[in-house]
Amino acid sequence: MEPIASPFTILVDSAESQPFTFDGINSDAKDGFRPIAVSCKWTSLGRSPHGRGDYSIEGYSYHVGIERKSQEDLWGTLLGWEDNPERTGRRDRFKGELANLEKLDCSLVVVEASLGRCIEEVPEWGVKTAKTNRKILNRTIISFMQDYRVPWLFCDSRRLAEVETYRWLARFWRKAQEK
Repeated sequence: MEPIASPFTILVDSAESQPFTFDGINSDAKDGFRPIAVSCKWTSLGRSPHGRGDYSIEGYSYHVGIERKSQEDLWGTLLGWEDNPERTGRRDRFKGELANLEKLDCSLVVVEASLGRCIEEVPEWGVKTAKTNRKILNRTIISFMQDYRVPWLFCDSRRLAEVETYRWLARFWRKAQEK
């Protein structure tokens, strides 16, 4: 089946360590559920005073941004685990990222695991028990969602997170074209 081209190019942050490919996403019924050929471009979106997440849309990077977190990255960032000197300050950097994302017209934190799994599977770390880490993680997520007004989407798998990232960006694109 001949693919159809996505009407927008997805910007991928050049520091993204496990980028989505957006392969195998299908169009809607009106387009015969054909595969969508998604064009991606590497650029610097994050790790600056004006960081805007890991994914955006070309021409709209100051309007829409999505930050992706794996389960392990979520734990390490929110719980402040510093297993590597190069990662010092991860929690504070993430808070800065959330502050930047909330300034955009449309933003999202997408997590590659369910909320229940993130909380249930969190391990002990250093002197903190798994039970303590579960409590800290849960309350930090609630605090960050309220303090920064950026929605969070917990997905059951990496693949679902990838598809939902594309759908989130596609909806923003459609709405932007209507204006």
